[in-house]
Amino acid sequence: MIPIIGSIYPQPEGPAKFFPYIFGGWLLIAFIYREIRDSQLTAIKPTVTDED
Repeated sequence: MIPIIGSIYPQPEGPAKFFPYIFGGWLLIAFIYREIRDSQLTAIKPTVTDED
């Protein structure tokens, strides 16, 4: 995905060249965090009923 983005527009110099990686990583972390939070919310209910 990153090489395709690099071929569309010229690579910037300095810290700006890392923006696609930072933005992509941020989206990935946000997605994984949401998935983990949702799975924990659904996993809490069965564990509570098992303990009771």
